[in-house]
Amino acid sequence: MNLFGNLFNKKERERINSEILQELGFKEEVQVLIKEVAGMEFYPLENYHEVTIGISFKCSQEEAEQLVDQLRAEIQPLGYLPFIAETDVGRRSNSIIGIVKTDSPFELLKILDTNGDNYDISNEDVIAKLKEWHQRNPFTVTGANFDWVEIAFEKLPTRAELAALAKEVTVFCPDAVEFDEDEESIEETVKSLEETKKIFLWWD
Repeated sequence: MNLFGNLFNKKERERINSEILQELGFKEEVQVLIKEVAGMEFYPLENYHEVTIGISFKCSQEEAEQLVDQLRAEIQPLGYLPFIAETDVGRRSNSIIGIVKTDSPFELLKILDTNGDNYDISNEDVIAKLKEWHQRNPFTVTGANFDWVEIAFEKLPTRAELAALAKEVTVFCPDAVEFDEDEESIEETVKSLEETKKIFLWWD
């Protein structure tokens, strides 16, 4: 493809992406911040029901958390929330970062319709349980989609609280395979939580 063709495609991509941001009602200052991080290579983000809910862009798996943290500091105060929407995509181990127009992690889960329907766990159930855990021990939602959510604690709970939480997760999210009901597995889970400060919930 010649230079003229490359320039035309770049201009067309810029036009399309500017229209996407405008249609979603993203503030001009937020558009600028997003473009500084993602360039112009971003795309509409759809939920499970194929409704456009925001925008997304690809990055390497290694830099995903850092980019989300950077964006969160800049755009969450303006009413927008970045998160990891997908990870380990394809052979190059890419991640997909999503951005939606809300500053509430619980509203994000509502927009994504995150649920465990295979276990009769509704979106409302997921939000209610996470609100309960958040009230006891505040955390950040680092990633989510329609059937999973990852949380990272701002301050690590006590060992006793982690043990109790691990048992709760066993019941609430049976597909979180790192959790088991025997005491040895609970102890291993507590050690893992102390190291990572994270819980990954997934309903297959």
